Amino acid sequence: MGQQEVADFLKTKEGEWLTSKEIALHLEIPIKAIRESLKRLRKSNRILYKPANREYMDCGKRHFFLYKFEE
Repeated sequence: MGQQEVADFLKTKEGEWLTSKEIALHLEIPIKAIRESLKRLRKSNRILYKPANREYMDCGKRHFFLYKFEE
């Protein structure tokens, strides 16, 4: 699983903010590989990301990001 596959998937979900877990479930790829690809895409400014708001958090106190492809 490479950065390009993650970027291509985010392009197909244009306008939607997704968590790394949602991306991993759709692509059927281990979450660790997805997070590493997202980290590299963030550093290269190829994707947009933001902290999830409290209403979105359903996993307790853990903080996480939402991602989408830069339009």
